Amino acid sequence: MPVNQAAERIVFSFDRPAKKVTAVVEILYQGDAAKFAWVLPVPGIPQVGVSTSAMLDRLQAQTNPVYQVQRDFGQACRGGSPNAGSSGPVPAPSVPAAEANKPNVAVLAAGAVGPYVYEVIQVNPALSDPAMVAIEWLKTNGYEVGALGADVLRPYLRDKLNLIAFKLAKNRSAGSIRPVMLTYDSDRPMIPIRPTAVAANENMGILVWVLSANRAVPVNYKSLELNEALIDWFMPNATYNVVVTEAANQAGGQGFVTELATTTGNGQFANNLFNERFAIQTFRQAADALDIPELVARTVETFSAQAQGNFGGPFASRPGSGRVALDGVSDVLANNLTLPPGVTVDAVLTSPRCYFAAFRKPGAFYCDGMRAPEAVIELTGFDKAKFLADVEKLVIAPLEATAKLFVDQAYLTRLYTTLSASEMTLDPEFDLNSELGDVSNQHSVTLKYAGGCGDVNGAWEATFGGIVVKGMGTTWPFHPRNTPDMPANRRVVQMGMTGPGMVVADNTEKIAAAVKAPRPTGTGGAPGTGAPPPAAPADDDGCSMGGQTGDDAANLLFLAPFAWLLWRRRTRRG
Repeated sequence: MPVNQAAERIVFSFDRPAKKVTAVVEILYQGDAAKFAWVLPVPGIPQVGVSTSAMLDRLQAQTNPVYQVQRDFGQACRGGSPNAGSSGPVPAPSVPAAEANKPNVAVLAAGAVGPYVYEVIQVNPALSDPAMVAIEWLKTNGYEVGALGADVLRPYLRDKLNLIAFKLAKNRSAGSIRPVMLTYDSDRPMIPIRPTAVAANENMGILVWVLSANRAVPVNYKSLELNEALIDWFMPNATYNVVVTEAANQAGGQGFVTELATTTGNGQFANNLFNERFAIQTFRQAADALDIPELVARTVETFSAQAQGNFGGPFASRPGSGRVALDGVSDVLANNLTLPPGVTVDAVLTSPRCYFAAFRKPGAFYCDGMRAPEAVIELTGFDKAKFLADVEKLVIAPLEATAKLFVDQAYLTRLYTTLSASEMTLDPEFDLNSELGDVSNQHSVTLKYAGGCGDVNGAWEATFGGIVVKGMGTTWPFHPRNTPDMPANRRVVQMGMTGPGMVVADNTEKIAAAVKAPRPTGTGGAPGTGAPPPAAPADDDGCSMGGQTGDDAANLLFLAPFAWLLWRRRTRRG
């Protein structure tokens, strides 16, 4: 059973020799598009692009931890019968006299990318309070700053970082929001997490992938090796996030679990993520010869999650099929189609062939299983060349650029943790260690049964690093919320850029003692009894990272080489 954590997601591509980082940062927002604003302190002037949420979804799905139970009934079954089971402000530094003559705010760069428009500004550090000047500039120039205060920006501006401010372009909806890709100079990837404490959720998940030449490690946070006996192997999704949270708490609140460390397979990893590669080739070859209605329909059908390369006949898509267009498709349609009153881009995405006269059948009252719409899209003034250019720029290029990250770098490390506000006192930094081995995301344990062949309700035992765990049936004997004497970490290690790291804590003996200790029924299960643990809280399914709900809820997430500020409204996910 794969464990699918809900978390903030960041991909870093780190070129250490060139001291360059490319980051793909997911943005989560629901609310009025006019109130969307995203402000990030950055070094210099970064290159700005967009990515695609579907690529992050696929990346997470392909790298999630997987827990599998094998059952061994020994001599009771010929040869055994293994079966897969359920598996306060800082004093300002002195300022050179020349800087006192700079303008208060200088716009260093501006542009548009995907659904966004952005500006990179530099605030004069000679000002008595650059942060207040920055806030006022943002307000004056149409950025909804909400709860963003000068205290949050002040330390970063005093370090002479610039600000990049995003807002949605005119006529863009909140549904157009997509991950941003930024490239900048940096000695190492960093997540400046400290200012997030002003509006952080309890146990907020942080999921990080680092693409690089070698395995990545947290250099100022601990590396956590989980006590896998504490995970419910029958229902890992119910306990995995709780065990990670307890492991981080027991390590002082600041540690990452390395969930996967492996090579990218000479581009094979990119191939697995880039599902549209061959569909794009077919689309490009056919596009010039297609008439406009067919071109629009095939664009939607090609770049939808459940219809890649589907060049079937009219009415190939069905309402309620769950088809989701890739990031950028809605923007392409909005840029190039004049829709009749009452017809939305979402409606065209659901049934693209229902809104063109060319596909209407005489006397047909239904289209794609719904009553045929009266309105049709007029194509007067449609610019085919512009439409195809937008498809390339807004849909295809971000897919190709994101996939290229996995070709350019030879190694992938996935790290995960949860953090609460009180733990956000240190910005996590990552670097490389070429002397460490791979880490698999595939976990397997064999349950050895003493009963009859196929009797899954009988007594069993399993071994974890030399420690024998005994249980009964399909209820795991331990639960992380009800076994305070059971460490959540097998080991806690402080990693560096060389060597195996320094062991901070080795809990092997404590775990062995806790496993043997008798437990009253109902407190996690007595070894060998299979007593069920109490019902887990609702957030134990891994969806505990949700934000506050409501239009006025806001969170701050800082993501960057030295400091980025992400401000946006969040709603609970789960």
